[in-house]
Amino acid sequence: VLEHVGEGSISFSIVEQEKNLYVEALIIDYGRGISNAEELLKADMQPSGGKGWGIVNARKLVDGFFIDTKPNKGTKIRLLKKIPSG
Repeated sequence: VLEHVGEGSISFSIVEQEKNLYVEALIIDYGRGISNAEELLKADMQPSGGKGWGIVNARKLVDGFFIDTKPNKGTKIRLLKKIPSG
């Protein structure tokens, strides 16, 4: 967020879904949006030029990945990582 846009927020919380607990990260920026978001999320996509790797790698590390991006309105990304029970 800071590197590419400079303005936004990141918040963390614990949420429950379907009787499982997750750490939730909500990342919001108010930039120009991600024009190639669908392409970045394809399984075989390899970003070029240094941009897009954060999204690609974050998606690999979490149990839930949700993105909402609109031109000139910014991007919201929600990440969920399951907390092991026990």
